[in-house]
Amino acid sequence: MKQYFITSIIIASISFLSLKCKDVGVQPTDKTFTLTVEDVSCTEVWLKLSVVNIAHPAITLKRDGITVDTIYLARADTAIVDENLLPSHTYTYTASLLNGSLASSSTARTMDTTSHNFNWQTFTLGDGTGSSVLNDVAIINDTLAYACGAIYSGGSVYNLARWNGQAWQLQQIQFYTICGQQSRTPYSASSIFAFSKNDIWIAMDGDQVARWDGNAQTATICLPVSFSVKKLWGENPNSVYAVGYDGTNGIILHYNGSSWQKIESGTNTPIQDIWGAIDSKTGKRNILCGVSAGYNISGAQILSINENNTVSVVPWVSERRPFSVWFKDIFNIYTCGDGVFRRCPDLQWQEIAGASIIPAVTRKLRGQANNDIFVVGDYCYIAHYNGKDFHLFPEITTSISLYELRSCDFKNNMMIAVGGPGKAVIVRMWR
Repeated sequence: MKQYFITSIIIASISFLSLKCKDVGVQPTDKTFTLTVEDVSCTEVWLKLSVVNIAHPAITLKRDGITVDTIYLARADTAIVDENLLPSHTYTYTASLLNGSLASSSTARTMDTTSHNFNWQTFTLGDGTGSSVLNDVAIINDTLAYACGAIYSGGSVYNLARWNGQAWQLQQIQFYTICGQQSRTPYSASSIFAFSKNDIWIAMDGDQVARWDGNAQTATICLPVSFSVKKLWGENPNSVYAVGYDGTNGIILHYNGSSWQKIESGTNTPIQDIWGAIDSKTGKRNILCGVSAGYNISGAQILSINENNTVSVVPWVSERRPFSVWFKDIFNIYTCGDGVFRRCPDLQWQEIAGASIIPAVTRKLRGQANNDIFVVGDYCYIAHYNGKDFHLFPEITTSISLYELRSCDFKNNMMIAVGGPGKAVIVRMWR
């Protein structure tokens, strides 16, 4: 074991004052000692040691019968990470008290690395009559995806492009010219989120969100706050979030199925991204936001939107900007911006080794698992992380280096990245 981290996960609190005048009988003295596997990556295994009624135990930890560490536990639950392991390999861990009275074992198999081999093609949309750009993308399946932004072509402006498996078709979402009036305008769209092929949400860079059923626009909703919407995310159609910036404060809005409500963000810095997932172990919903102010590091932080829609601050790395955040399970959280970082159970952010090969600011990060993540950014740099190392695609960057990639989505074996400006640029990659 090269390294281990110990954190307090559960702190038991017992009020002895409340017991002074009570006959509580004989208290249980059963001693328990368990070792469980919490998560794995390609080269790491995260373990948890849990003890009850054992004061400050000394533990011997073995991997495949060989002692890798002796640990003196100070808390009821202790997280340990075993690093520098082999991908796609099964390990058996045994933890035992030094006196040999109790022992517990668990087996873990590390993930295999995923392939860096992708086919790719690029598209540019717009005829140059205006500065076209795509701001966001949502993949439904291999033959259906949507990108949104502003595309000037043939004397018209389009704010939606639909991938049908062969080509991109330009379409228009008609927002209210002014909220409360009936006239419509295809304003530039800033973010898109899809629950299914029949329920797609699209935000304009202002004060409206539209819904699209795959064939037609079904609703246009005026938001209670006018702001630059950076990203939409939803756990279901009755719980949708919009984040961004109004020029003074970071903005968070929540749709509860009938209306939009503002959530106090506590920051005057733009909120660039939002992502959420359900914890596979606890069933708890987790939502995080990346907060960054362009090229200014002031105010850079990670926010957590709690289940009661209050906001708390997650400890973050000083002087680094987190433009995007993604996780499949709260156990491993990934961010990109000034470097690519991961936070594990020790609550410390660590820059992922090898991320320095990306010679530009990264704008968006999306993945499918700890061993399958894409990062995109300035100068059209694209990198894939396979759980062990990063791979750049310089041939793509060379072909479209005049642009920046602002967003991406990754589903099954297809990744689509979008950006601009000047012309709207799209990169589609597939295994």
